Formats: sequence, C-alpha cells, structure tokens
Amino acid sequence: MGISIQFVWDHYVGAGSKGGLNTATTTYSADGVHWHAGTGVTQETNDPLDIRGVFEGPDGLLAVEEADHCGGSWVEGLLTSSDGVTWQAVDMRKAFGNAVIWNVSGGSPGFVATDTVGQAVWTSRDGQNWQSVKLDSPAFASSRIDDGTAFSAGYVLAGSTELTGARSCGGGIVDPSASPTPTPPLRVPAVWWSSNGADWVKAELPGAKVEPWIQMSVQRLDDHTLAAFDYYDDAQHVWVSNDGRTWKPLAQPVTLLPFISDSGCGMGEHDSCFKTDGQHGIQIQGLDGRDGSPISMSTWTDGGLVALTQSGDQPRQDPGTDWAVGPTGVVATYLGRIWIGLPSSD
Repeated sequence: MGISIQFVWDHYVGAGSKGGLNTATTTYSADGVHWHAGTGVTQETNDPLDIRGVFEGPDGLLAVEEADHCGGSWVEGLLTSSDGVTWQAVDMRKAFGNAVIWNVSGGSPGFVATDTVGQAVWTSRDGQNWQSVKLDSPAFASSRIDDGTAFSAGYVLAGSTELTGARSCGGGIVDPSASPTPTPPLRVPAVWWSSNGADWVKAELPGAKVEPWIQMSVQRLDDHTLAAFDYYDDAQHVWVSNDGRTWKPLAQPVTLLPFISDSGCGMGEHDSCFKTDGQHGIQIQGLDGRDGSPISMSTWTDGGLVALTQSGDQPRQDPGTDWAVGPTGVVATYLGRIWIGLPSSD
C-alpha cells in the first residue's frame, strides 16, 4: 500500500495502510528524520485502500483514501484528525449518499469533494460534516464540475459550461438547426468562487478556448495562489489567481503542469505533481518513463517556475515514491527509505 506525506502545522504527517485491506496507519515527524507511530484506524472495506493525500483545514486534517477499480481510481474513504496522531473514519454513506467521489481537496477554509460525473459538490470545515452545493442555482447553469479546492480566499470549483446554441461538427462551430444534427455541444472552461461554500459567483477565464470536450483541474500552488488547468488533445491552458475571482493566463510555453499521473508523483515522461505546505510549492516531474531515472524539481515564485539544481543522493522515479514540502526541505519516501532535500546555502 502507498504512503502519503504532507507538512502540516509544525510537523510532517505520513499516512498509509498495512495489515491487509482495512487498517490505516499514521506516522509523524518534526524534522523528517525522526518518526513516531500514530494511532491506527480499522475500517470496514472490501477493497485495498491507498492514502493519496493529507490536507490541512481550519479545524484539523483530512486524509483521502482511494481504491482502484476497472483501470481507474476514486475516493473510497476519508479520515480526520485534530492532532495528526489520532484519526477517525468518515461515514461515507452519511456524507455523500450513493455518490461516487472523484476528488477531494482542501486548504485553510475547509475541504471540497466532487463526484465522478460532474453533477455534485460538497464542502466541509471539519471533514466529518459535509454540505451539498446547490448546483441548480443560476451561477451553475449548464455546468459540469470537474474539480475543486480551497485556499485563503475561499472555495473554488473548476469545470465547464455548455455554449448554448452552438454544437461541433468536425471541430467547427455550426448552427444547431443543421441537418443531420451536429454533436456534441461545445463547452467553455469555467471557474466558480465562494467565500463560504454556499454563495457562488462565476469567474471569467481570459482567452478560454471553446472545445467539444473539456477537462478542468484546479490546485493550490500555496495557500494564496491557485492554478486552473484546461487540457485537451495535449494542448494546455493555465490560469493563476490570488483571490479565486480574477484570473490571468500564464504565458506560453506553459511549464506548470497539473497532477496527471495515476501511478505516483512524477513517474512518467509527462507526469507531474505539485506539492505545497501552504507557504512553499514544488513541482516534481519525471524526465522519462523508466523506473530509476532522475526526477526534476521546480519551485513556484510569483513569476512562475524556477528549476532547482540538485546534487547528492537523489530520489529516482518509482511508482511507490511520495513527497512532502516543509520548512526543513523536500522529503521523499520509498519502501522504508527517506530522502531529505535541504535548501542550498549558496
């Protein structure tokens, strides 16, 4: 089973699974070197669960558990903690009913969960009690929600809206009265912002391209900066925002990448992930698809990404490696080994 690590409050927290299918275990460390065992949580499940992320909210931590099904994965369990040591399982049926949860993320104001078909969203302050977002309000007309997160300025959702009266045929926009009827309807990328998770406004994405198929994602670069991604047929458009309402596109070529790997962090030639403790942000990216090959790292600044020069015994590409960013530096773990990347004194 995998281990996910994250820097929260004043220490690193690691969460993983062992002892069969249904026991989640945690560890914690103040420096990334000396680790202490937390309290295990036993859950009722028929599937092996992998903890893929730990998020810090206003009232505690939320660990996200996934299970693999039919070549994909989705959220099967959540764990909450007020101290990073003792954890409680979330009643998924009570929180989300029969919905299949695709993504869970969060930041300083709370957490966001989205379903697999883009038609349901929930928010929570503590990770145990979830409230459904009313997607039938005018702000969400003809919308599909792909992703969501939270940061210092509030909650943000990313998705798309149908462009009324326009459909696609061979990549072109045509009159919907044409015969035979062209399909599918065209869509445009969109984001929505809320200060409280209940009242939402739609924000404009300058230069957003109309496409027959759109898949959006949104992620924290730190607790004051978000990036929204639209990727279609290998083309990628990226916008950044400090308030969730005003967005600006990143200049081409875009080097900031969304987390697109199902096998781990930075494990393929184009796979990447972004890790943040709320203050620092690091993009980890695979240089090619071979296990044991180098990893590149870049740090986020207001002007964009800056490549980091690495030396010493560096972690390599492997599907089981996970990463965390904190004041000590970058911590990587794999099969009981731990690497700590310290900032240069130069």
